[in-house]
Amino acid sequence: MSDVTIPNGITSIENGVFDNNPLTSLTFPDSITSIGEYAFRLNRLTSVTIPNSVTSIGRNAFSSNQLNSITIGANVSLSPQSWNPSFGNGFDEVYIEGGRLAGTYTLSGNTWIRGALTF
Repeated sequence: MSDVTIPNGITSIENGVFDNNPLTSLTFPDSITSIGEYAFRLNRLTSVTIPNSVTSIGRNAFSSNQLNSITIGANVSLSPQSWNPSFGNGFDEVYIEGGRLAGTYTLSGNTWIRGALTF
């Protein structure tokens, strides 16, 4: 299983449901409101688009992937624990300290850069 499309109507992703899989592609419906802890940890995702409907993402939900592009809405609640970030690679700090702004963030070297709003 490398590609996953979450069916429309699903509102939450439970803790650890896709933990430690070879996922390379992930598509969320607009019905998703929360993503649990460790939900997509230890996969092979390089990019992810979090729909505007999502309001919270649990700790380590996307950690230990190969993310270099994250599209996310405004004011999403991420893990408050810096030692258990929702995404890792410093993204959580950039998003939270930058005012939780919507947009596409790309990793350039070791720095996350917020680009244009793509919603």
